[in-house]
Amino acid sequence: MLALRQLLRWSFAISAIVLIPTAIGGFANLAHVEYVAFRFLRYSIFAGFLAASAVFAVAWWTTRAQRAARSMWAIAASVVNVAAGIVVLRYTSQITLAGPQLLLIAAGIAGLIVFSRRGTLPAAAAAANRLPIAGDRTSPWADHAATVLFVVAQLAAVRFWSGWVYSHDPSSGFGIASIVLIVLAALTTSMLHECGHVLAAWAFQMKLLSFNVGPLHWRKRERRWSFEFHGAGLITLGGAVGVAPTNQRQPRWQDISMIAAGPFANIFFGLVALWAALQAKETFHPRTWEFLALTASCCLIAAVFNLFPFQAERGSYSDGARIFQLLTDSPVLELHRVSTGIASTLVTSRRPRDMDADAIQRAARRFPHELRGLNLQLCATHSFTDSGRLPEARAALAEAEAIYRDSAIDLPAALHTGIVFDHAYLNRDAAAARLWWERMQQKKPDRPNVSYWLARTALLWIEGRFDEAEQAWQWADAEARKLPQFGAYEFDRHRCALLRKELDRVAPASQSQPIVDRPRYIPKREPMPYRIFGVNTAATAAD
Repeated sequence: MLALRQLLRWSFAISAIVLIPTAIGGFANLAHVEYVAFRFLRYSIFAGFLAASAVFAVAWWTTRAQRAARSMWAIAASVVNVAAGIVVLRYTSQITLAGPQLLLIAAGIAGLIVFSRRGTLPAAAAAANRLPIAGDRTSPWADHAATVLFVVAQLAAVRFWSGWVYSHDPSSGFGIASIVLIVLAALTTSMLHECGHVLAAWAFQMKLLSFNVGPLHWRKRERRWSFEFHGAGLITLGGAVGVAPTNQRQPRWQDISMIAAGPFANIFFGLVALWAALQAKETFHPRTWEFLALTASCCLIAAVFNLFPFQAERGSYSDGARIFQLLTDSPVLELHRVSTGIASTLVTSRRPRDMDADAIQRAARRFPHELRGLNLQLCATHSFTDSGRLPEARAALAEAEAIYRDSAIDLPAALHTGIVFDHAYLNRDAAAARLWWERMQQKKPDRPNVSYWLARTALLWIEGRFDEAEQAWQWADAEARKLPQFGAYEFDRHRCALLRKELDRVAPASQSQPIVDRPRYIPKREPMPYRIFGVNTAATAAD
């Protein structure tokens, strides 16, 4: 629903951008019309265009921040879409699925449904309303200007190439086929961009943890790749990669080169696609020309704008902003170092105890009401625990829980397991551990992994159910032995050893006791227990 809301919002911006010059140009041409009555009628029509463009512009502006309340301007803009579609439909002799009238009516109805809803603000929407970070080398006005200019440039390119194709084949009008080609060109642009980042990362011996292009999402966890299809990606059409460095002293120029590789890949393939489009007009179907031309435009425009420093609506930074931050020692640089350091525990021998927990907490406190702030506090908790600094670990856990309590955060089930373990082992608080366990169960977690069994063992142990805790520990130990020999997984084995000591104190394990069958669970797909910070940055693991 959030992705559809964003798509509709930008459709308002596009409508305003198209209608404003149309109305102004219409008024200018009417100055030469002699008939007063005819001039008055046309003035009324173009005044209506100008009023509609104002409604669309205000609707776009008032929906820039995600709110749970209804948006009356967006509802008004949706009504205008429905009315325009009906008028065009009334005076159209031939109705086709490729025509604009049905698209206008469908967009209007969707807008009425989306913007008329009143309810709790989704967690994803709350994440989109992030406060700016002081010293991140971006400006809110520059962010909006860059986005609007990017949309205008893309619209101009689409209009130019559509006319170019039509001049070669008059039967090729703008319709559903053109929209499909635009989507494919945007996905191709995103894929080429992310592949540029990946190839540069591999050249510097960095490890790939995730790869997202539009609706296609790949994640690597415990040496296994998993694939998920997210339908919302067909609307956002964005991409991101998660990489982790294997060299903790990786030079800054390598980070800059990896970031710049995405835009330069777009420039290279954009020029190739442009050459191919201009060469193919005599040999291929006009739609082939159109796809190559649209891909060339998307690649070149995306590359140019991505090199400007701005922050996107979802809180991610452009490649240009990230390069500028690295060159000028922005405060965001500490967040970048912390996130890449945490991600490196997934691919190197570096353990949580080897990280700077104080730096992690400083980064976390920049986001006191966001999921990434909570996630970083949990990472600091694990770092303190792995170092044996238990009082600091308890304090970090309390800060993470305060973020959850004071903010509308929909915490993934995978992150609950660490909190259950920490409340049981660090605080010896059976009630809190049980509360977080119940919260996790309500989310119907995915397949039980080592973190799940560690949490269950800790919960049963602190509740005094030692026989059941022993069985759960055996499952945790079996899962932990399968994990790779990397730092994050060594910490899982360390936690398993900590619980083994506690169980041995109260009830020594019976060597003949068999392992019971695992309980059945309803699987549910959800985000992996690490997040991508911004666009194309490293991942952060909290379990």
